[in-house]
Order: sequence, then C-alpha cells, then structure tokens
Amino acid sequence: MTDSSPKTQNEAPNQVNLLVWNIDPDLKRKFKAKCALEKRTIKDAITQLMTEYLNRHESEPMLDLRALGRDHGITVIDSGHHHCAEGWLQTHCPFCSPGRGFHLGFSLEGGNFHCWRCGSHRTWDTVIRLLGSEAAARKAWGKYQTDRPHVSPTKKVRRKTVWAPPGLGPLGKRHRQYLRRRGYNPDRLLRDWELIGTEHLSGPAWSWRIIFPILNREGRVVAYGGRSLSDKTKPKYRLPEDSQITVNPKSLLYGIHHVEGDAVVVVEGPADVRRLGKGSVATLGTGWNVEQAVQLKRFQRRYIMMDPDSSGQEQGEKLANWLGMYSGETEIIEGLFCDPGDLDQKEADQIMKELVE
Repeated sequence: MTDSSPKTQNEAPNQVNLLVWNIDPDLKRKFKAKCALEKRTIKDAITQLMTEYLNRHESEPMLDLRALGRDHGITVIDSGHHHCAEGWLQTHCPFCSPGRGFHLGFSLEGGNFHCWRCGSHRTWDTVIRLLGSEAAARKAWGKYQTDRPHVSPTKKVRRKTVWAPPGLGPLGKRHRQYLRRRGYNPDRLLRDWELIGTEHLSGPAWSWRIIFPILNREGRVVAYGGRSLSDKTKPKYRLPEDSQITVNPKSLLYGIHHVEGDAVVVVEGPADVRRLGKGSVATLGTGWNVEQAVQLKRFQRRYIMMDPDSSGQEQGEKLANWLGMYSGETEIIEGLFCDPGDLDQKEADQIMKELVE
C-alpha cells in the first residue's frame, strides 16, 4: 500500500506502522517472530508500541476543520442538525453523500473523521476528497494545522443533583380530570410512570402541569418534564434549562428504563409512551439526536412510530435509515390516523402485544 500523506519529522523510521498492521500479513508474521525471539507476548508488545506511538504523537498538529471549511466553502457545523454531537464537527461526507446529510463527523478530541454511513476515514484521504485533488490537499496541509496537542474539549459541568420544579405534590383533582378526558387511567399512570403535579404556587413556567420524571437506563432520575393542563399554555411541554439536567439533554429517552428484551417502539412524546406502555420510548419531540439513536441501535428489533403528520414521518424515515446501518431489524409503523397518544387504550395494548411481546 502506498501512503502519499505528508510525514511528520518525529516519526521513528523503525516503528511498526500501526496503520497497516491489520492489512499486511508479512508485517504481522515478522512481528510475531520478533516477539518470540524476545520472549514477549504479542499483547505486551502491542501495548508498548501503542504507548510509544501516543507519546510521540500527543503534541502533533491537528487539522483546523473550521478554518479549512471557511476558506474553501465547505459547510461545517457543530449544532442544529440531528447528526451533531457534543465534541464533534459535522460536514457532508465526500465519500458517500457529497453535498448532503452532514454524515461525516470530525472529533475535536481525537482529530479523526468518522461517517455515520460509511465509517472511519484517514485525515489525509478526507482532505483530498474535500478539496478535490491531492495537489490541493498538499498545498493546504500545513496551513490548516493547529499547534495545540490533541486534548479533550472543555466539557460542560453537569449538576450532580436533579433539579425539580417548585411546589411538587401528588396528582390533584384537576390533574386526574385532565388524564381521564384523554382516556388514561390515572392510577395506572401513577403506578407505572410515577406522575406528580404542580399547582398555582409553582411560578409562571411550571404552574398547573403534570410532572413526569425522566429516568436513564439504570432507573435513575436525570430530569423532570411537565405537560400543561391547558392547551392554551405555551409551551405545552416543558423541560428544565440545559444546566439543570444531570446528563446531556440530547441523550434523553423517556421510558428507556422500562424497556426490557430486544425490542423497542420509538415515538415522539411522553403521552405516546404512556399510551403504549412499557417497551416504548419517546425522543421528546419530532426530531431526534445521534445520542438517542446510539442507545436505540443496541436493540435488535426497532419499531419507529412517529406522528402521522409530514414532519413526523420525515424524521421517522431518517431515524430508520440511520438505525438500518446496524445489525438487527428496523421497521416504520405506518397507517396511523392519529398520534399514538390518541389511540384507544385497547388498540394501543394490542399493538404493543404484537410488536414487543
């Protein structure tokens, strides 16, 4: 394999090239023989090589992708798209989807490229594709490298304790009436989802809401959400400020703690989860984030049941396409004439029985 990428001055000439270790059988045989001669295990030798490699490269320049994109008309984003994740920049992948999708991620910590569709790519090969030629890449290579070492980006400090809306209390008469009008059994929801409520003393943002705890997979409360008792109150659904949540808000999946087995049903809102019951999760909105999708891909059977409107169906299809890259089955549930939360309870129970039991 010919490597045309520029070399750094501190690259040791006799160092095993880790980039070709898995694809050069002759190199592997020589390395095993060397280990046998020195009476070392391959594991110990690889560990030593990786340590030496990282020590030599810890202060190597990193590509300044933002500057490269700015000067060459390449769109680079860090937010505003469901492929965006904390600590990554996104751009269109020149290998599999040029001009669309923002599938290609660039790690601000490791300086490496990874596409959600076609996998990892070497920095040198990626720069060639982004700029259109090897000559252009060589011309830009030195200009768009930063002098800082590969260090982790500053991470947002999260709360250690969960913030809760003021004035929490048991579900009152108005809360229960609201639930019954929508065809829910308040006692069942209280048992399964631990709903609580607020009244008039909870301030303008949180008064008269049904409050639902949001738990992680381990069953620990990481945030609280609230649904207003009046459709005139905006927003109808409310989450705390970013700084008041103990985890990355993009990773929240309402109901994930109740999903057992290898199947999951993905819906938009908490009301949909409470209608369908255990085995379903909500993305807490029409859109979805990669942090949520990463959790969903571990299930072998994934059913996407977004609201039947155009935006819900569009996002559902995108999520299904993303999950479809991984092992298991992903299916979009079609034919709904209403939101899952507005289904008759018997119908919802039958759907879940057919899908996840």
